[in-house]
Amino acid sequence: MAQIYALLGNADEAIPIIKRLVHIASFNSISVGLMYIDPVWDPIRSDPRFEELVAEKKPVNPKKF
Repeated sequence: MAQIYALLGNADEAIPIIKRLVHIASFNSISVGLMYIDPVWDPIRSDPRFEELVAEKKPVNPKKF
């Protein structure tokens, strides 16, 4: 659902869902790494809430991965 809301540019609906999903340890949950590059998130990528969420989940040293 978060992806659908994002594609529609509806950050108000997408962000709360994303917040819940990034805290779930599951192969089906959203990967913050993919959130950086997946065009599905482009319509809401500039939203400060999206930027904050991605930044707080970013690996400390991504070059190690």
